[in-house]
Amino acid sequence: MPESDVPREEIDTFQAERPRLVDRLAERFPDVDSVVVAEVVDRTAKATENAKIRSFRAVLVEHAARDELARLSA
Repeated sequence: MPESDVPREEIDTFQAERPRLVDRLAERFPDVDSVVVAEVVDRTAKATENAKIRSFRAVLVEHAARDELARLSA
């Protein structure tokens, strides 16, 4: 099914956003190793794989990963 035929809530942009997301979080948390940042992002993303509304998945992953990274860097 072409992406244009997929209901908007089914479009998942996380994989396209992942590199920029990891870079932003690594920049925000310079005291956390970038490998750890990527692991936190991936673990958080895995927990949202079955989300009903996937169009905001990247935003949800970023917020949850940012919270976990803040705890790690404290």
